[in-house]
Amino acid sequence: MVRRASILRGVCLVAFAAGIVGMIITNVADDQDGSIAFGMLALIAALVLIAVTWVVGGTRPADLSDSARPRAEQSEFPRGTRE
Repeated sequence: MVRRASILRGVCLVAFAAGIVGMIITNVADDQDGSIAFGMLALIAALVLIAVTWVVGGTRPADLSDSARPRAEQSEFPRGTRE
């Protein structure tokens, strides 16, 4: 699921960048309809990116702090000093 989400995020990033570039080019060419169309493309890409992040959730690396270690490693006695 996370692999598909990262592919979808990449597609959204490309579509969002294309929408911004398209808005700039069509605005310089004085084509208002094209600017609106590319703006809608960027909007949809941003909304899909938000939805994917919301559904999948933020994926972070595993916590490597002391509280995340198994209980067997958190013994009262240092290694080799048990009676």
